[in-house]
Amino acid sequence: MKTKDNLLKGIIIGIFVIVVPLILMSTTNYTTVNGEVGRYQISTSSTPAANWSYETILDTKTGEVTSRKVFHINNFQEIKK
Repeated sequence: MKTKDNLLKGIIIGIFVIVVPLILMSTTNYTTVNGEVGRYQISTSSTPAANWSYETILDTKTGEVTSRKVFHINNFQEIKK
């Protein structure tokens, strides 16, 4: 009889240990301050004949250009697939 009680207690505790963290993780609200997800946009372009690549970062909330950079294509590493 004592073995069945221990088994039942173990099953209940096991379910509790698994279910409660899952409930807590699923109810966590991951929002950013002022909903700024996707606020910045990156634009890239290149001129293969001149070996230059241009990068511009825009703030979509204000419409301002945050960053502009020019890179020489030789500074990039080729990504092998």
